[in-house]
Amino acid sequence: MQNVNLCAQTPVLDEIRNVAEGWINEIDLFALHSVENGVGGPFGAALYLYNSATKAHEMIGEMMGNAVLSTGCGSAHAEDRVLHSSHIEILKDRLAQLAPQKDQLYLVMVSSAESCPACHSKEQIVARDLMSCGLLDEGHFIVVYGATYQDTAEVAGFHDAPYFEDIQKDIGDGLIKVRHLDVADSPADIRQALAQSDQDSCVIVQNGHILSCGHDNLSPYAPFASASYLTIQSACCTQKDQGVNQPWNLRGAVLYTTQSDIGPLTYTECQWANISAIIQIKNTARSSSTEARGITNQTLFKIVGTPDYSHPDSAICMMKLDNFANLAQHGWKNRLEQIGDSILYNGIDAA
Repeated sequence: MQNVNLCAQTPVLDEIRNVAEGWINEIDLFALHSVENGVGGPFGAALYLYNSATKAHEMIGEMMGNAVLSTGCGSAHAEDRVLHSSHIEILKDRLAQLAPQKDQLYLVMVSSAESCPACHSKEQIVARDLMSCGLLDEGHFIVVYGATYQDTAEVAGFHDAPYFEDIQKDIGDGLIKVRHLDVADSPADIRQALAQSDQDSCVIVQNGHILSCGHDNLSPYAPFASASYLTIQSACCTQKDQGVNQPWNLRGAVLYTTQSDIGPLTYTECQWANISAIIQIKNTARSSSTEARGITNQTLFKIVGTPDYSHPDSAICMMKLDNFANLAQHGWKNRLEQIGDSILYNGIDAA
């Protein structure tokens, strides 16, 4: 799959831009309600199928908001939630039903804010999965958003830009250090945990103790349910169950993984969880796959690290909507001022 970023095809994109202005305002109000109910940050997202021939559209699943506060997971962003396996199942079934109209169908993710690199990684993975399965034409995955990184920092106090800057560095040269360790030299408890599955596996160690262990659970409806993603989620949920303050912060824990080639999904999930180092366990006889279909992890890093989704190998077309009230972020700011507190959950020190 090469050069699938077809943002130059303006007629259909202009149509989508116009109809998406209504969608994004509804999503912004949904995100505002999430803020008021204490569910999470001021962000919302939804998936729509748009038929360029009939101008008909339908929402896939339901609107989703940021759920960091309610789940305890730092990457439980609106885009992550809307790409949940239940929504992917609905989407794939619907695309299969509409297969004769495939060339007319566009999948539009509408997000109230610009996606962080973790969410962008997931979007690329899902887009390439749909295209590789023949369910969606190349260039027909559109991401439309309202607030920029700068808007989000200035209005709501969130700082995503440092994440983006960090993934543009060579792996190991950024905030998260990457080391290698032969399986024979790894601690016995880690070897034992990693040996529980013949799939890629991960272990998170915090203060010398294993906090969580997980294995790849990838499926047609969960294309980014990797060992690292699941293990980090499990660790954050464990901390939440234990009543730890800010459970999304793993406080410099170390991720041990059998993944032989680290991709941006693993790396960015570690960013949000404040993991200090990734240790790759060598000589485990595991056969690691790439995170996205049809490209290497190195190329995926470059795609996710390119501004405006403009890398020539991007599977997504991105559009910024200018007519956006950004009510949820202003509501978040007002709420924090009223309670005199700051509930930020960036995994790295971005202030």
